[in-house]
Amino acid sequence: LQPDAFDSGWLKTMFDASGLESTTSFTLALSGLIFVFILLKNIVSLWIVRYQAKFSFSLYVYFATRLQRYFYNKGFLYFKSHNHNEISRDINAVPALFAQNLLLSLLGLLMEVAVLLLIVISITVYDPKIMLMLAAIVVPVFVIFYMSVKNKITALAAEAYVIQAETGKN
Repeated sequence: LQPDAFDSGWLKTMFDASGLESTTSFTLALSGLIFVFILLKNIVSLWIVRYQAKFSFSLYVYFATRLQRYFYNKGFLYFKSHNHNEISRDINAVPALFAQNLLLSLLGLLMEVAVLLLIVISITVYDPKIMLMLAAIVVPVFVIFYMSVKNKITALAAEAYVIQAETGKN
């Protein structure tokens, strides 16, 4: 910390409210609180990931069960006239891919957006000038980076699509 950090501002207010005698003990207590906060944040994060996985798996089970009933109700003649591997894929793999790739990715994206909003709001509350400075630096760098790699990403995605289509034919 800077030598004059406790002379004025919110840090001085926190130091006075803490009732501690020295700035060293306050710094240690504040460091301990930050450690406990980070520990609690990670525990909550693990709980959220566990909840997301359980939710995703429950959707997989729900859709797989519904599809199994759907195909079972079609009768024996339907199974004789269609490829059983495709039916098995539709019952098992499609719901699994939906739950794992789409749903978990979407939930992860929403969590990242929530964390980003929390960080932006915290920085803005702390000092709006810092947020303006970060925006002035980060946004142009992001735009330049995006414009430079946009065409390459599009070309790679098209190439991956062609490769996937070719390998899926076999």
